Amino acid sequence: MKHLFLTVLVIMFGRIGFGQQFKPTSQSNNNLKFEEFLAGVKYAEIVSTPELERIILDDPMGGGAIFMGIADYISRLGFEKYGATNKFRGAIFTSICDKVLIYFDYSVQRSRITDLTITFVSCDNEWWQFKSKNQVKITLYSTSNNISRELAKMYGYKKRPFNKKHRRKLPSEMTIWTEGKMKAYFISSGASALEGIYEKVSEENGARYKVGVIREDGKYKLVYFGGANNYEDWTNGEVKAKLIETATPNLFKSSWVMANKTLSDKPYITFETGSMNVVWPDGITSLYLKLFPTAADNLSKSDDSRSSGTGFAIAPDGYIITNQHVVESSRSIVVKGINGDFSRSYNAIILAEDKNNDLAILKIDLGNNESLGLIPYSFNFNTEEVGSDVYSLGFPLRATMGDEVKLTNGILSSKTGFKGDITTYQTTVAVQPGNSGGPLINENGEVIGIISAKHSGADNVTYAVKASYLKSLIQVLDTPPQLSPSNRIAGKKLSEQVGQVKDFVYILEVN
Repeated sequence: MKHLFLTVLVIMFGRIGFGQQFKPTSQSNNNLKFEEFLAGVKYAEIVSTPELERIILDDPMGGGAIFMGIADYISRLGFEKYGATNKFRGAIFTSICDKVLIYFDYSVQRSRITDLTITFVSCDNEWWQFKSKNQVKITLYSTSNNISRELAKMYGYKKRPFNKKHRRKLPSEMTIWTEGKMKAYFISSGASALEGIYEKVSEENGARYKVGVIREDGKYKLVYFGGANNYEDWTNGEVKAKLIETATPNLFKSSWVMANKTLSDKPYITFETGSMNVVWPDGITSLYLKLFPTAADNLSKSDDSRSSGTGFAIAPDGYIITNQHVVESSRSIVVKGINGDFSRSYNAIILAEDKNNDLAILKIDLGNNESLGLIPYSFNFNTEEVGSDVYSLGFPLRATMGDEVKLTNGILSSKTGFKGDITTYQTTVAVQPGNSGGPLINENGEVIGIISAKHSGADNVTYAVKASYLKSLIQVLDTPPQLSPSNRIAGKKLSEQVGQVKDFVYILEVN
C-alpha cells in the first residue's frame, strides 16, 4: 500500500465530492456552500514536498494522475494563480487568507486507487472533504480526467471572480492602543525601562514589525503597529505577544502570535538598553531597536521590574560590598549565590553608603548557625602598579548570558580613572551591565578594587573604585567587620583562584 499526502495551500469556502463513479461521502466543519467557501480566494497552491515529488515521478499512474486531475479542475475555476509549491516559493502575500490548502491521500492495491481523500482547508482551518471507498483502475489520463470530470459534475466549472468582501479573517485580540495613543500616554505618564515603541531590524523581504511594549495590570504585552508582510490580516492595535516573567530580570517567556495568528510559546524575549531580542529555539534571534522614548525624551518612571548587579563578601558574618548605584533608591535587595546556592535567597539591608565613591556595604541575616565561609582572598589598600594582571567575576547581562558567574581578565592600564579621577583605576577587564559591584583581583589573589563602570565611547576601558575607599567606608560603621587577615589563593594559577573565589561573589536583585 502506498500513501501520498499532497498539501495545496488555497483559501476556499465550500463542499466537494465525486460523482456516481466514485460514490463519495462528503463532510465539512462549516455551514457554507462550496461556492461560498471559495469566495474571496485568489490562489490555489498545491503544496508539494520532496517525498511527494518523488512519489509522483515514481508513480505517474497513481499520484501523478490524481495531481493532474485536481490541478485541471482548479485551473478552470478562475484563480489568479494556481499550481504546486514551486510556483509560490518565496512569494509574499498581503493576506494569507488569499490561499487554500488542499490535501489528498490515497492507497494503491493491485493497480487500483482506493481510499482516495481530498481535503480543502481555509486559512482559519475551516474545511471541506470528500472520500471514496471505490476502487478505480489506474490509467494516467483516464484517471486524471475522471477526477476532474467528477468534481465538475458536483460543482461545475463556474469561475468565481475574486471578491475581497468574502475573504476569510484570522482571529485577533484587540487593544485600545494605537501608536499615537501609546506615545501620548508615555509622554503624560512616563515609561519604564522596557516600555516603548520598537521596530524589527529585518532581513531582505522579511517582516519589519513595529510594536509597542506596555505594562498593564502588572504584565507586559506587545501591541502590533505595522510591518507584517500579510498586513491585510492584521489590524493596528492587535496583541502581538504576551510576556511571562521568569526568575531572571528582563528575560521573559512569551505567548507569541505568529503571522498566521497561531500561538507559539517557543520564543523567549530579552531586553537590553535600547533593544529587544526575540530568541527562538533554533538559535535564530530577531533584533528590535527601540525608537521611542529616546534618551533625550527623559520619560522614565519607576516600575516593578528588577535591576541586577554583583556583590562580594568582605567578612564571614554577612557583610557584602557593592556599588552604591546598584542599590540606590531600592525598596528591597535580594542576594543569591551564598555558598554557591542560587536556589536560596537572602534579604539584605544597606548599612553604609558612599555616593561620591559609589560604594555601599550590605548586611544579610544568616541566622545563628550560618556563615559566608572562610573568605579566600585578602585586601590590598595600597596603589597597584600599572601593567599588573587583574581579573573580575560577576553576573553581566543575565537575561541573555545566564546566571553562571563570568570571568574576565586584563591588565591595570592606569592608576587614575575617567578624566584623571584618583579614586579609581582604569583597566582592560571587559565588563557589561550587571558586573557593577564585582571584585577586581590581582594575580596574588588580593582585592584591589570594586568594578564600577565602563567607558561607553572606548573599547576595553573599565573603571574600578580603589579598595582604600572601601577601608574608609568600613570605618564609619558602629561595629566594623573584621576583614579576612589571610590569603589562601596567593601563588595559585588563575583557574584555581577562580574556583575558590566564585562562591563569595553574589547576584544582587534590586527592586
